[in-house]
Parts: sequence; structure tokens; C-alpha cells
Amino acid sequence: MKRHYPTEFLDQLQQQANLVEIISSYTQVEKMGKNYLAQCPFHDDHTPSLQINPETNTFYCHACAAGSKNHSEVKACNAIGFIQHIEKIPFPEAVEKLALIVGLSLPNLSPQQQAELERRSEWLELMSKVGETFHHNLKNNQNSLQYLGNRGITHLDIDIWKLGYCGDETHQNFANLRNRIVFPLFDYNGDIVSFTGRVPFSTILLKQLNEKAKEKNQKTQPKYKDTHGVNKGDHLFGMHIAKEYIRQSRIAIIVEGWTDVISLHRHGAKNAVSTMGVALTQNQINLLKRAGAKQVILMRDGDAAGILATERDHKLLLDHDIKCFIYPLENGMDPDNLCLSFGYYNENLLKQIYRFMQPIEQYKIAKIYKETQDDILYHYGIINQTQEDRLEKVLDVLITINDPVELDIYIRQLSNLLLISYDAIKDKIRYRREKESQQQAKSINPAFTPA
Repeated sequence: MKRHYPTEFLDQLQQQANLVEIISSYTQVEKMGKNYLAQCPFHDDHTPSLQINPETNTFYCHACAAGSKNHSEVKACNAIGFIQHIEKIPFPEAVEKLALIVGLSLPNLSPQQQAELERRSEWLELMSKVGETFHHNLKNNQNSLQYLGNRGITHLDIDIWKLGYCGDETHQNFANLRNRIVFPLFDYNGDIVSFTGRVPFSTILLKQLNEKAKEKNQKTQPKYKDTHGVNKGDHLFGMHIAKEYIRQSRIAIIVEGWTDVISLHRHGAKNAVSTMGVALTQNQINLLKRAGAKQVILMRDGDAAGILATERDHKLLLDHDIKCFIYPLENGMDPDNLCLSFGYYNENLLKQIYRFMQPIEQYKIAKIYKETQDDILYHYGIINQTQEDRLEKVLDVLITINDPVELDIYIRQLSNLLLISYDAIKDKIRYRREKESQQQAKSINPAFTPA
């Protein structure tokens, strides 16, 4: 029986492997700044082209693209992938060889666990085959192709993202996708784990059809339907491609929709991923960290729901030492609309995103200032109370900033903007932090009394 290993074990193995030492046992490695360079063993390399990043424990060849999806064989950029292709051995043997090098014992799986891994492997194989069938169906379905074309999705997009169409003849497991355009959901490693089906007509037409269905007491159609058994909160759409670009830039762009990601990638923002209409989760943040993200740019839709989602995202990201930025979109605008306004394959969009993104703290403070400025200017009788309320809202933002230099800059700017002394703002922050610390200590130990 083919050997399988749990994802948790493979992740632990990758973390403990010293990729620089492993590669240096096959070819000469030299330190260059923070990274290392080596002659690439996957092509006839006369000038060292293989770059090893010890921080992310990954490799990439700048000549033949080994360690990326652009290479014909060596697509994995980690230690297992290197050993598998340098030794020309199957994946399980590469895992076992690396475990021996690292000194990590292979998991002692029960027959039930091994059977479960076998079932997962068979399921992934089925999903791959079904995905190919759906993809072939779409290329022969002119109505769906026309719909996608009208949405700005090109034939190249269809091939890159393996978009498909689910016909009437589909297996019972995928019956809820029938007569829908299919978006495959790939996991971090690039395996299809689920599908989402979208009705091939506009939101306006869908609304009209559903209103007629309600009048006749018939079942309404949701815009999207998912295959069962997969939690969207465990995945980020586009991560199987974006992880390479996140690893290089340390920046991830987070959007809501499937087509938002497709459009952003087409315009050069290949570090974009989607939460697929759900709030950002702990598991999704773990995927961002796994890809090496140090900064996140939130590009939620510009409506009220998008603003609320941005607030929730920021609160979650605060606990993970990931710097949070926002690219504000006007009300009614989404990233897909923004991309279409730039024209096809125009990579100036990414430059604009980087140029106009704002630290989320700056965005929040500016929003508070604008919302309260009219009361300050035109309601003199309550100016003191308004100023106090505004400062309290600003303090809610400032106490989340841990970098002392960044905090000092904000305090100086706000002192001039709000006409409140630097020392007064700093004292307020100190008081709020001490109060929060005491409350936390009391929640842990009810008998705690501040000194």
C-alpha cells in the first residue's frame, strides 16, 4: 500500500529541516547577504543561480525557475521537494530520507489513520479528475464562456485557475453544482479540495428569477453553491499560486471574492488571496504566516459590510505581529471593478496599491476625525464633550500600536491635528494601558489588587 503521512508531520519536518545544510551536501553554497547562493543542480548552471532563503526555508533558481510552478518538474521549493528531485525518488521516500537527516521519527500510524490518509489521497485524485472534466466542459459551453468574457475573465484565466462547468450528467457527489460555472478551491499545496458553482447570469437577473420563484412558492437559487465537507475557513482561494509571491514580497493582499483574486493576478498583483466571502479566520492567518507574510493589505469591498469585515480582520491580525494596511475602495466598488478600470494586464495597478495603501491605524484615525469635525466646527455648545469623545475613539486605535517610534509619530501628528498637547495624549495612553493590564490581571486572578 502506498505510504501517506499526516500534514501536521510534514509541516513539522519542513520546519526542523535546515535547507542550507541539505543543499550544501549536494552542491557548494555561499552566503550572500541574508540569503545563500548555490549552483543549481537542476540545470547546467555555470553561475550560481539557486537562491536559498534561510528565513522561509525555501529555494528558487533564477535561471531555470526550479522551486516554482514555472518549472516543468521541480515545483516544490522546500526540503522535501529538493530531495525528491535531486535523488529522483518518490515523495514518500523523500519524506523518509529527510526524516532520517533531521532525526525525526516517522509517525506510528494506526491502521485506521493510514486508511484515512488513503481515503484522502483517493478523494484528492477524484477531485483532480472531476476538475479536468469540468474544465473540458467549460471549453465547450459557449454561453458560460460568453458570460465569463463579459465579466472580463479571459481564456488564459480559465486555464490558470482551471475554471469549469458542471453539466447534467455529473456524479451525485456534485449534483448541487449542476448547470453552474465551477471554481475549484485549491489547498496550500495545489490540490483541489472543493468546488464552488456560480449561476452563469448576472446578479440582477438572479434577483429577478428568485423574486418570481418566491411568488410561485418555488425554491430560490443562491449565487454560489459549495461541495460539502470542506470548511472555507481552512483555505484561502489563490494561495497555491500567491504563496510564492507572498514569500518574495512579504506582503499579502486580502479580498472577498473569487473573481477579485483572478482579476488582481491578471493585473500583476499575484500576492492576492480571497477569504471567499467569509470573515478572516485563525486558520487562514496561519496560512498567511506559513507563506511568510509580514504585512497584509486589506481590500474589502467598499460597502458597509466590507468596512465591518476590515475591522474584524484587523483585530485578528493584531495578535500575530502582522502589520495591517488598507487600500480603501469607494462605496459600491470592489477589486474586480478596480481592475477592469485599468484595462487588461496593466501591472500599474499593483504600483497604485502600494502607493496609496494606508496603515489601518492612520485610516481609522482619519475616519474618526472626518466623522466628528462637523460637530467641532458648528456645535460650539458641545465642543468640549465632542473633543473628549473623539480623543477616546482615537485612543482605542493608539493603544493597539506597539512600536514606540510609530506611536510617537502618531502622537505628534495628532497633537497638532486635535490641538491637544503631546504630553496629555501620552498620559492618556499610559493610563488606558495600565487600566487594561489591571483588568487582565484581575480576570486571571480575581484576588489581584493594583499596587
